[in-house]
Amino acid sequence: DAGVGGSVTQTATHDILAGGSVAIDAPSGVTLNGTIGSGADVGVNVNINQTAGTVGAVDINNTIDAAGDILVSGASIDNTGGALDAAMGVSLTATGNVTVGAAITADANTVNGGNDAVKIDTNGDVTVNATITTALAVVGLNIDIDPVNVAVNANMTDTGNIDITASNNVTVAAAVVVRADSDGDGGTLNITADDANDVDGAGDLTANTTSTLRGHTVNLDGFNVTTGIVTARLDFTWDRVELEAALRTAA
Repeated sequence: DAGVGGSVTQTATHDILAGGSVAIDAPSGVTLNGTIGSGADVGVNVNINQTAGTVGAVDINNTIDAAGDILVSGASIDNTGGALDAAMGVSLTATGNVTVGAAITADANTVNGGNDAVKIDTNGDVTVNATITTALAVVGLNIDIDPVNVAVNANMTDTGNIDITASNNVTVAAAVVVRADSDGDGGTLNITADDANDVDGAGDLTANTTSTLRGHTVNLDGFNVTTGIVTARLDFTWDRVELEAALRTAA
C-alpha cells in the first residue's frame, strides 16, 4: 500500500511469489516490471487498486499468474508487456483507456458477479492488441467488454458468450477471429455499436472483409454495420443495418 498520494513501481529484478493473495494499492499509479507468480501461480488472487481511492494508471510490463482472480482497477490500464493468466477470472476496470497488449487467459466465470471469465469495463476506449481466450475444457465461459470505443486487433475466443458493447464504434481488424461457443455447446456473439440507439449517425460496427465473427448465434447492431465473414450455427440477426437493404436491392 503506497498510502495517500503515493505510487508503486516494481523493478524487473524483483519478482513476487506468494502462497496467498497479493494486493497492491497506489493512488498515483502502479508500474509492474517484474513478474507476479511467474513459474508458480500466486496462491489466490492478485488485487491491484481494489481499495477505494486508488485510481492511478496501471502499467503491467511483466507476467501475472494467479490461481484465483486477477482484479485490476485504475485511471488507465495497459498490459502491453505482461500476459495475464488466471485460473479463475480477469477483471479490468478503468475510468480511462484500456490496452490489452499481451495475452489474457481465464478459466472460470468468477468476475462481474460470477457472470464472466473476462470483464473489461471502462469509461474510455478498449484496444485489443493481443489474444483474449478462455479454457476450452470448461463449458460456458464468457467475455464481456463495455467501453466507449472498441478496436479488436487480435483474436478473441471463448466457450460461452462474447458481449462487446460500445457507446460509439466497434472495429475488427483484418484476419481477426472473434469466436463465441468455441466448443460447440452453445454461445452467442453479441456486438453492439451505438448502444444508445440514437440517430446522430455515430456508432458504427466495422469488421474488415477478411475478419470472422462466429458463434452459435450472432447478433450485430450498429448505426451502420459492415462485416466480413459471419458464421452462425442457428441464428444470424441484423439490426438497423443499411447494408442489408442495399444487398436486397442489388439482388
